[in-house]
Amino acid sequence: MAPRKKGRGKATGAMLEKLQKKGQIAVQGDFELDWHRHEDQACIKARMAYSFRSIKFHLHKLYKSYATKEEARAHPPEEVAMPIWEKCCDLWETEAYKIEEDKNMIEFYKRTRTRANSSWWVTPACEELYCID
Repeated sequence: MAPRKKGRGKATGAMLEKLQKKGQIAVQGDFELDWHRHEDQACIKARMAYSFRSIKFHLHKLYKSYATKEEARAHPPEEVAMPIWEKCCDLWETEAYKIEEDKNMIEFYKRTRTRANSSWWVTPACEELYCID
């Protein structure tokens, strides 16, 4: 017997096998993509957007790992062409991008240090640090 997958939900492990035996989940061997179907378009666009965000995050993290912007520009990753790396660096060096990044970090701080569905802070120290900014 094959080892069972770990995870959550109906599509993992023993639950998947039971549902397949009952015929509640159909497993098809072939997959056809019909670009004219709205669902297929939405699925592919969502996957492409996720991949783009992941790559952009990885590149920005690499850019920030260098001590200076000149050093970062001089060492583009192998998988990115130099003109594209230059455009990314230009974007990350703009004041507007830096301001937006700071706003996002401040909102992330607040979102992760307040209780769910309320404005109560986890600790008074967290609220004090937030109010300083």
